[in-house]
Amino acid sequence: NLTFSVGFLDLDFPIENQFQLNIIAALAVAKTINENFNLNAVVKWPNDVLVKGKKIAGILIETSISKGLIYSAVVGIGLNVNQQDFISPGATSISKELKEVIELDLVLNRACENLEHFIFRKEDLEGLRALYCQNLYQMGVSSFYEDHCGRFEGIIDGVSELGELRVMRDGILQYYEPKQIKFLR
Repeated sequence: NLTFSVGFLDLDFPIENQFQLNIIAALAVAKTINENFNLNAVVKWPNDVLVKGKKIAGILIETSISKGLIYSAVVGIGLNVNQQDFISPGATSISKELKEVIELDLVLNRACENLEHFIFRKEDLEGLRALYCQNLYQMGVSSFYEDHCGRFEGIIDGVSELGELRVMRDGILQYYEPKQIKFLR
């Protein structure tokens, strides 16, 4: 597997656009898997990547903030590449899906190239968010979720400018921050 971190300096990124870093990292990982291995990776909000409904990658981001701007960030990525056995039945790897051993350097280099590609597009907030939503797991599909009020059926409608998950529930658009909603199926 690959676990790696990439540092970005001198970002001067408005703090209200912080979720844009999640978008950039998730799109880079999904693009790496899709273009190099044709596995139809999708983004599970807010920071996972899935293949066939199973987790193949996770993303964590740590930022440094000064005067209302993100001036640097460390993007940590865990990507299952050659692992075959998992404790969780909800996990997979590139190798497990393709039934072949994958060269780690190839995956790492492509992922870094894609991170660079998307970070240079960081000013295109709307374009990147639209691309993220096009690749969003369960987008437009009726599914079951749970929030502080209990279980419900809803349809993901996209992601807000602040990174909140928009879910249509009983004809009303609800906004959720991470850990406020749980995907059930």
